[in-house]
Amino acid sequence: MGVDYQPRVVRGRIEMWVPHKDKEIAFTYPFVGPDTYLNVGRKILESIQEVPTGDYTASLLHAAFCNNSVREEPEFKDVRSIISNRRLLVFNKNLWTQEGVYVIQNTKVKRKYRIFKCSRFRRKIKRWERN
Repeated sequence: MGVDYQPRVVRGRIEMWVPHKDKEIAFTYPFVGPDTYLNVGRKILESIQEVPTGDYTASLLHAAFCNNSVREEPEFKDVRSIISNRRLLVFNKNLWTQEGVYVIQNTKVKRKYRIFKCSRFRRKIKRWERN
């Protein structure tokens, strides 16, 4: 029934395509950076692309580390090198509470360390749960 998506590389404007949920997503290469979290995010948004959130990044890392069909591709080798030797920015916000951690996608690249008021945040969560 479903399509068996496989990771692949498109050269020219290099695109690294990876399976993600029931579809595919593309990462352009070379990656933006190294630079600060805010600068990298803003550069990505200025190029009319989406920033890599945790779920997108997990799909990229899974392909780079677990899929033999692209293991030797230089772009996927570079992903493994970046994660091993530097850092790969993920555009999520984590809010730690007594109940655990809430992870929010930071798709608009707002300040990384903005302070949340828990009561206000809990009201937002209740609104999200109703919708």
